[in-house]
Amino acid sequence: MASVNANGTTTYTVRVTNSGAGLATAPTLVDPATAGLTKTGITCSPAAGNACVTPPSVAQLQTGFTMPNLAAGAFYEI
Repeated sequence: MASVNANGTTTYTVRVTNSGAGLATAPTLVDPATAGLTKTGITCSPAAGNACVTPPSVAQLQTGFTMPNLAAGAFYEI
């Protein structure tokens, strides 16, 4: 989606995948605020195998959220 109408809503997915051979220890995910958009909620994706159990708060996500360790090939999706 290239744009959102004024007072409209949108949903998007963020997926972080460990494509390396080893364990990713305490990786950080940051999704900063975008001018004109307000995040109102975050949920863990229902994707099978998702490492997200409890989603971060909006404030945590915008300033930097420490994800759980990710094994090789594992992913975290919100």
